[in-house]
Amino acid sequence: MTDPPGGVPPPEKEAAAQAGTGAAGTGSKQNEQHKQSTTDPRDHLVKMALAVARDGELHEFLPKQPQWYRRIGGRALTYLAAQRVAAKMDTSAPVELYSLDRHRLEFVHRLALARRRGAEIGPAYPGVTHGSLPEARGALSVAFDDIVTEMHTYHATNHRMAA
Repeated sequence: MTDPPGGVPPPEKEAAAQAGTGAAGTGSKQNEQHKQSTTDPRDHLVKMALAVARDGELHEFLPKQPQWYRRIGGRALTYLAAQRVAAKMDTSAPVELYSLDRHRLEFVHRLALARRRGAEIGPAYPGVTHGSLPEARGALSVAFDDIVTEMHTYHATNHRMAA
């Protein structure tokens, strides 16, 4: 059944439309739950800073040089704690984490995660197989000679067919 041009929609469609707009109102429970479950972006920074700070779960995977790799977690925690205190005291000048420090913190966190993953996987290359450099060169020379011999054998047994 179709609506007449310029006519009134059937009652079922009108009731469904009203029910849909009523559920999507500004005070719906879904909107409130979303606001409660959404975390502050600073919470993510705090988690990263705690992970790379001294005694954090990722601190052992940070390189010793440059030294700021190992200090950025504590520095970021100091700034973030001061920012929270300022927000609770309603001071007009909140202490912000510098953009450079934020980028450094994110970089160091990603680096530590990658190095931890690498430690879990193990070394990418096998260990030492030869006792000395001349011994390794000799083994490599033998391997190359075998490859050349196989290549010559292949070319000798395969003839081009005439077109």
